[in-house]
Amino acid sequence: MQELYIILSIRSRGIGNQLINKAKEYEIKCGWDRNELEAPNTGEWSKILSFYKREGFQELGLRLRCNLN
Repeated sequence: MQELYIILSIRSRGIGNQLINKAKEYEIKCGWDRNELEAPNTGEWSKILSFYKREGFQELGLRLRCNLN
């Protein structure tokens, strides 16, 4: 996943969750076994990091991975 950004005025409405779930469905359909992304600095962006962790991603330094199976 290159980048995921939700406009500030419409955050916390479940849109990010829906996009992540659609991406996971597509990736599974393609036979991929994981999704990796880079996250911003944890000190400045702890809320974003928490979001990805709730979505099943595991922190690997500045990268996160979500196993799809």
